[in-house]
Parts: sequence; structure tokens; C-alpha cells
Amino acid sequence: TESRLGENYDISVKMNPIQISSLGEDSALKQEKLAIGIAKANGLISKKRLDEAQIVLNGLIQEFDKVSVCHDLLGNIYYLKRDLKQAYFHYKKSLQLNPDKIETQQIVQKLKTIIN
Repeated sequence: TESRLGENYDISVKMNPIQISSLGEDSALKQEKLAIGIAKANGLISKKRLDEAQIVLNGLIQEFDKVSVCHDLLGNIYYLKRDLKQAYFHYKKSLQLNPDKIETQQIVQKLKTIIN
């Protein structure tokens, strides 16, 4: 099946300093927990275990609500599940947290035209 977006995009997992500093006290432990969670979610996504990855990411967002990559990854999951409205919501949330992500900006624009 051909992608409705027509292009492939690479979503980076780079955290900017503002996101890291927002982790608060015990930031080294929180950074490690976040990194482990993101790695676990990525592994589950690559194995097509999307529901499990979604649970992991929703748990991370509960604790790390200001980390845009969690929303990017959830956007990827919803896109793969063909739930474009939820994908759009999470990509848009990612951009609110980190507006400099060019790839996410492009995805949001493409989804916006598909959904509307």
C-alpha cells in the first residue's frame, strides 16, 4: 500500500536542553528512565508491537509531559495504525514543545491537508 503522505520522514530523538532541564530534581535518574523508556518503545515499534509501545509512551508522557519525542513516537504509532487525527494531534503537540523540528513541521502540514 502506498503512503498517503507520499514521502518518508525521519523523526529524530534528540532532546534539546530545555527538555532536559525540565526534568527537575534527580535529573540523571529521570534522564535514564526516559532514555530506557524511549528505547523500549522504539524496540516495540520496530517489532510492530504498536499497542505495547503506545502503553509505554503514554506512561512516559504522564511523567515527562514536556518531552516532544514522546509525542513524535506516539504520532508515528497512530500514523501506522492509520488513525491520522490522533497522529496529527501528537505531532502538533510535539511542535508546540519543540517548534524547530523541520521534519515534524512537514508531517503536520501533510496531515493537515489530508485530514481537512
